[in-house]
Parts: sequence; C-alpha cells; structure tokens
Amino acid sequence: MSFGLSLLVVALAGFVALGNEIVWFRVYAFVTGGTTASFGVLLAAYLAGIAFGSLAARAACRDATATGERSRLLLPAWLTVAASALGFAVAPAVAAYVTHGHWAATLPLVALVAGSNGALLPLIAHFGVPPDHRAGERLSWLYLANIVGSTAGSLTTGFVLLDHLPLRHVVAVLTAVGLGMAALLFAVAAGGARRAVLPLVGCVALAAATAPAAPWAFEGLWEKLQRKTAYDGQERFRTVIEGRSGVITVSQEGAVFGGGVYDGGFNVGLVPDTNMVIRAYAVAGLHPAPKRMLMIGLSSGSWATILADLPGLERLDVVEINPDYTKLIATEPLVAPLLQHPKVHIHTDDGRR
Repeated sequence: MSFGLSLLVVALAGFVALGNEIVWFRVYAFVTGGTTASFGVLLAAYLAGIAFGSLAARAACRDATATGERSRLLLPAWLTVAASALGFAVAPAVAAYVTHGHWAATLPLVALVAGSNGALLPLIAHFGVPPDHRAGERLSWLYLANIVGSTAGSLTTGFVLLDHLPLRHVVAVLTAVGLGMAALLFAVAAGGARRAVLPLVGCVALAAATAPAAPWAFEGLWEKLQRKTAYDGQERFRTVIEGRSGVITVSQEGAVFGGGVYDGGFNVGLVPDTNMVIRAYAVAGLHPAPKRMLMIGLSSGSWATILADLPGLERLDVVEINPDYTKLIATEPLVAPLLQHPKVHIHTDDGRR
C-alpha cells in the first residue's frame, strides 16, 4: 500500500467519522430537546468507541512482518463496510427505539460505529508505514491527514450538507463515501480492481441502495424522535424544515416546534386563543405609545404580526438566530404578510448581541 494511498484513506476515514458525529448530534439534540448534556453524553460514547476500537486494533498490529502486505487491508476494508452500514442505521434505530425506551440505551450503537472507525487509523498506519527511520515522520503525516479529513467532514456536513439536504440524504452521502473507501481498500488488497470484482460490486450495490432505501428507513424520523413513547405510529408533521441551524416541525394542529421543543403556534386572534397570544396584546397596556420595539425570537411570527400593528408603532426589530423560521412563515398565509411589513425588520443573529 503506497504512502499516498494511506494518506487518502485516513483522510476519508476522518471525513466520514466526523460527518457521522455531526449527524448523530443533530439526532440526539433533537430527541433531548437541546439539553446541554446531550452533546457531552454523545461525545463520551463516541470517544469511548474510538478508544476501544483503537485498542482492539492492537491485536492485528502485533505482527511486524505484516507491514506492507496488501492482503492485510481486507480487515480495514470489512471494518469500513460494517461502519458504513451501521452508520446508515443509527438515526433510524434511535428513532425506532425511543418510541419504546430511553434514548440513552442507544448510545452503545454509536460507540460500536465509532469503534469501527477508530480502528482504521492504527491499522492503516501499521500496514502502510514501513518500519524504517522515517516511520515517525510518516505516522505524523498520517495523523495530519486524518485531522484534515475530520475537519473537512465536520465543516462540510454541518455547514453545507445539512443546510441543503434533508438528514436522510446527508446520511446516504456519508455512507456512499465510506463504501467508496472500502471499495478502494478491497481493490488494493486484491492487487487490482479485476481481482476484487465481488467486493467492489457489493460496495457499489450497497452505495446505490442507500438513496432509495433512505425514504423508507427514515420515514417518520422526526415524529418518532419528538413524540417518543407517545408516538402513535401514524402521526406525521404537516411541515418539516431542516437547515444547518436546526429542525423546525409543525404539527397538523399548527403547533410549532424548534429542535423538538414547543415554540408557539399560528394564531393572532383572541377567540379562540390557542397559544396565549393575549400576552402579546397585553404589551399595549405596558406602554402608552411605543414607537420602537425589540423582539427576541420570531418562531411562528404570530406575536410579531400582532405587535407590528400596535397603534403608533414606527419600527419593530426582530432578532432570530434560525433563518429557517422566515421560510416557515412564508408558507403560512396567516402570518406571511409579516415578511413584507414596512415596520418590521428581521435580523438573523444571536439576540445576546
């Protein structure tokens, strides 16, 4: 195995591993309602898996004569296939399980996939780095390539893929990259693509199957994660908006949820007052003649619609950290005019600034 190929493989391994971690954090943050502990617990399971996977790889690295043997790449190739298949299944598995039990019980699955990825770097380092005076230098370059790939994976997944694709398609992309890496390892292990026809065909078939399988596997994902044990098996949200800032869902009754947490509803009237907008009308009794008003958080736009029409108000500045709420408002005729209201100025930013 050439050193350049080793660099490529560990970079791709880092890309997929960190891309999966971003996906899993979205899932666990959603199912926990964005609690601060969700990231720490997920990271603990992820790092534990990496550690145990690296430790398990030690057994395959005891034979010093294995360095440079192409056939030994079959082990990391099969590990990559396993990690890709299991990585595809994590989100649907968590969604299915939380309808019956606690989400924390699914963390071993995260550790298992992370462990498969964690074993790759030491295995590739062992089989791809000759035991000569430059071994330390080459190992450093491999580590750097893995870090570069990991950084690219987290940034590409978090800021690009999740901002343009639904979660199921992001998972399909990461799975395809992982299977592509496995196919490369199979080809090198066999001494050429012609000698590894069956594994290559299998990897291509699995990669091709992820896109059509994703809608079925991820059916009702957000409903299951949000409703948990209260999920009735039939409920579907009337609107789901996914972006890099999070996931917004709307129930059939018009209740809005941001990241799995209740965030208001579509209503601007007092009869019936389905989301307590009487509090917005009460603002008129707190100030005799407000001219400028600052509002932190936009959500459904119902409160902003009410406040914008207060008598004498000249300007309403609304600060919302998630730009996708404006996309949601644009789809609801009741509040859509807010986006063109001459008094309303919506800023996508952190309200603390």
